[in-house]
Amino acid sequence: MTRPKVAAVVLAAGSSTRMQGSHKLLELVGGLPMVTSAVAAALASGLEPVVVVTGHMAAEVQAVLPEGARVVHNSAHADGLASSLRTALRALPPDLDAVVVSLGDMPFVRARHFEAVVQAWRPGSIVVPVRDGRRGNPVLWSATFIDEMCDLHGDAGAKQIMVRYPEAVIELPADDDAVLTDVDDADDLERIRQRS
Repeated sequence: MTRPKVAAVVLAAGSSTRMQGSHKLLELVGGLPMVTSAVAAALASGLEPVVVVTGHMAAEVQAVLPEGARVVHNSAHADGLASSLRTALRALPPDLDAVVVSLGDMPFVRARHFEAVVQAWRPGSIVVPVRDGRRGNPVLWSATFIDEMCDLHGDAGAKQIMVRYPEAVIELPADDDAVLTDVDDADDLERIRQRS
């Protein structure tokens, strides 16, 4: 089978309200802003385009992004995650086979995590990494789901689409917990810094 045409999306628009004053995506983990690592992993995977959605503190976030990412701004980012997903998906080329959606606050995800979900892809599938019985990120979505993803609203991601199409879901065992490790608050950040 020829290599599928797969884009990557990194969601980096949130206002990090639980971080008490700082913007979590700009916090350093392993010497780099968290969002820098997240986008670098997507770029290193060879997927293209890599679309990064900015929102809260957009100029500051964009300033730390590695070269090569296509940046789109979600002026309605306060409406929740779904609006950022929609902004990114509408910026993608029309002839894709699939898109891998990742989060800007997952600093331990690497290129190999993107590559793994792409290798597991089958037409019409949703590939989600699983560790210790829990589903994580990044998630690959076949292009057939993009229209439904664009119809989502609020702060819910696309998990509800997985529930709607359980037969399409491929659970891919992950070899580490990077696919589960995100930062929601200062305690999470401290734990992650101790590991990096």
